[in-house]
Amino acid sequence: MMQTKQNGHNLRVAVNIGAEQVVSFVGGGGKTTAMFYLANELAQLGAKVIVTTTTKIFVPSSEEIGCLVTGTLLPEVVSAIQNCFCSHRIVGLGSKADDNNKLHGIPAHWPEILVATADYVLVEADGAKGKPLKAPAAHEPVLPTGGHRLVVVAGIDAVGERLSPAIAHRIEQIEVITGLKAGEVIKPGDIAAVVLHPQGLAKGKSLAETSLLINKIDNAVHLSAAREIARLVLAGGIPRVVIARLQGEPAIIETHGRK
Repeated sequence: MMQTKQNGHNLRVAVNIGAEQVVSFVGGGGKTTAMFYLANELAQLGAKVIVTTTTKIFVPSSEEIGCLVTGTLLPEVVSAIQNCFCSHRIVGLGSKADDNNKLHGIPAHWPEILVATADYVLVEADGAKGKPLKAPAAHEPVLPTGGHRLVVVAGIDAVGERLSPAIAHRIEQIEVITGLKAGEVIKPGDIAAVVLHPQGLAKGKSLAETSLLINKIDNAVHLSAAREIARLVLAGGIPRVVIARLQGEPAIIETHGRK
């Protein structure tokens, strides 16, 4: 098993994005942060990046994107995106923005079409209500059609906490997957189970095309727990695990697995 201490900022390399132009993010514990972190990194390399969702996200700020495109007619959307790319590297995209500052998602078949317009299309494919841990409902995730890399995100700050709606989204599904009951302490093995279970976070995607990003590593206890999760999910079939802190002073701390 490869283990690399990175202490750097290259998320693209860490999650092993190769020829894939569509990258989907699911889970909890910072997937929106991870998506925009990657978008900015790709833009700095000169790439044209579309950031979008198949569900709902908050409307991106002007610090996160160059311009925002909304619409339901694909030809008009493509034209507007091309205009934006004349002066910006990152374009936000949704079907509409509502009065609650939420950007509504695009159809799941659009991203594989939009790669003809952009170098990368980054897609948030589920929601977690801001919680570090979640399990998908029956209708989740809403993954793009076609080939894409899946990045599952989990917040290490769920480990050691008691299972409750304050920590986890859709705790009923987490109970079914892990055997935990509300009020019991979440362990590294429970995080691994939520990632690997057939009805877990990688549902609907081959594990071989999936990377796990364990986020919010702030101390040695976090790092030890993250390494245990990495060991378990690598043994379960996910080829790549990234241990990182994407807030505060960002760092890609370690990568585990194979290239």
